[in-house]
Amino acid sequence: MPDLFLRMHASAKAGTLGAGLILSGAVIYFSSWAVALEVLIAILFLLLTAPVAFHLIGRAAFRHEVRLYPKTQKETDLVYFYGRNKT
Repeated sequence: MPDLFLRMHASAKAGTLGAGLILSGAVIYFSSWAVALEVLIAILFLLLTAPVAFHLIGRAAFRHEVRLYPKTQKETDLVYFYGRNKT
């Protein structure tokens, strides 16, 4: 992956899917409603928090002017709406 934003996108998808599948495997292995409920809560928590965390990391990288891959879409709209180096 050529830049931070593309690497973050790939790792967020892989991490969320991988953890969800591992937790789903735990439900199949233990075959218990209590475990299924706990796993469902854990998966929902993961699906709610992972995108927010990666969004905040990406936004911080953008504001600190991390270089983009040359073929990445231009960022003019983002600069207009969010600016750079704001505290």
